[in-house]
Amino acid sequence: KPGDVNTALEYLSGTMTSPMGKASHYQFDGAATPLSEAASDAARKLLYQAMDKVVRSKLAQTKALFQCLSSYEESYDTVNRKQGQLGFSDYVTLLTRAPDFKQEEIAFRLDGKINHWLLDEFQDTSTLQFRVLAKNVDDVLSKCDPTRSVFVVGDLKQSLYEWRSGNRKLLENLDRKIDKNGKSVPLDKTRRCAQAVLDLVNLILTNKPASNGLYPNYFGQEAA
Repeated sequence: KPGDVNTALEYLSGTMTSPMGKASHYQFDGAATPLSEAASDAARKLLYQAMDKVVRSKLAQTKALFQCLSSYEESYDTVNRKQGQLGFSDYVTLLTRAPDFKQEEIAFRLDGKINHWLLDEFQDTSTLQFRVLAKNVDDVLSKCDPTRSVFVVGDLKQSLYEWRSGNRKLLENLDRKIDKNGKSVPLDKTRRCAQAVLDLVNLILTNKPASNGLYPNYFGQEAA
């Protein structure tokens, strides 16, 4: 079992970090007990075999899961997408899987029709979702055209959807791009919570920016 192997590795960490043909020791109840060269080599061989079995078992499970998900994806595509029954995530899947020339055409069409991009709750945007819009957003930010704009609202401390691929780093990266060619406005006032709640949030989630101007934990400035 993986747990048993991990426990053995903890006890025999000194043995496994030293080469074959060398005596070692094992840890038990905080004390180091010496092992002879022969015993050390025997322990190493046994643990290498155990680790090999665990890795092979996990690999087989991963392959089985991949086959299961692939079958599901194929069935879902046939029953839903090809019948025009699309969920919200399907749009992202289809757009990001489109051939490069199709993605360029889609970006061109969006660029010609939409002059103002308003993106709310941006801290929950996934990397794939942003890939759909990144070319259009970057185009607006790079040209400084007064007839076009990008307006983004987000709060890194409210990033709740990393379990479904939300990437809070995207907000910090986009904020720096906006700050170069536009205006970044910190919204550091709230009327939702008592000060005691805000003090706790700031204590846990706020770090001062590093020398490069970035926040080491990506949560940004204090809420007040």
